[in-house]
Amino acid sequence: MNRYWKGAIAFLAAFLLQPFLFSLLPGLGIVPNLILCLAAALTYVYDENVGWMAMGAGFALAMDIVSGPYVGIGMLSIIVVEAGILLFKKFFNVENLVNSAVLAILVTWVYQTVYWLIATIAGSNYGYLYAMKTIIWQILFDAVIFMIIYFIMIRKVTPHRTDRYFG
Repeated sequence: MNRYWKGAIAFLAAFLLQPFLFSLLPGLGIVPNLILCLAAALTYVYDENVGWMAMGAGFALAMDIVSGPYVGIGMLSIIVVEAGILLFKKFFNVENLVNSAVLAILVTWVYQTVYWLIATIAGSNYGYLYAMKTIIWQILFDAVIFMIIYFIMIRKVTPHRTDRYFG
């Protein structure tokens, strides 16, 4: 239960920090999606996924309410990403660094694609290429944040992974 309190505080910090990142990186106009990175990394690393998935979806909905053009699209996109992570975990090893790096890239691309698809259904008139014009930078920023969270959390989940007798 203590883990969920720490996670809730981390999600709250990400929620409060997210709007201020634009002023920290003013020239790019692109910032990492902290709630997406946190929800994806925690869902990927831990086996008890429901709590992390609910927190990620809840804070994504709160972010949509506060600063999104449409309410609920970010939450639905995160739910799709989290379902994809659960599918990814069935086939690939969580402790493998290459798998984690590939997932870090896929998380952002799937999130942005689903977000665009739902926004288009809701009436947005942006094309896919226009919506993805900054996807390379977004993937880079999100992947770095995802991997930082991953490296911090994987040590807590599997503390003896460098032991030659482990596994």
